[in-house]
Amino acid sequence: MMNILSLLGAIFLIILAVLFFPLIFRILIIIAGIILVVVAFFGLATIAFPIILILLGITIIYQLITYFF
Repeated sequence: MMNILSLLGAIFLIILAVLFFPLIFRILIIIAGIILVVVAFFGLATIAFPIILILLGITIIYQLITYFF
């Protein structure tokens, strides 16, 4: 179950990167998403899932800051 959630989180992270971020952030987030999927499928989903949630939180905070300022 955690593998599926980690995979969905990484896919959502990549979609968010493509929609909202400049090129350098897109590349970094896509690489991070791929690494997190690999980590999740090697049985370390308990590590990968919180990392995905933290990265999603950072991206949302970044978007709010750039939107309002």
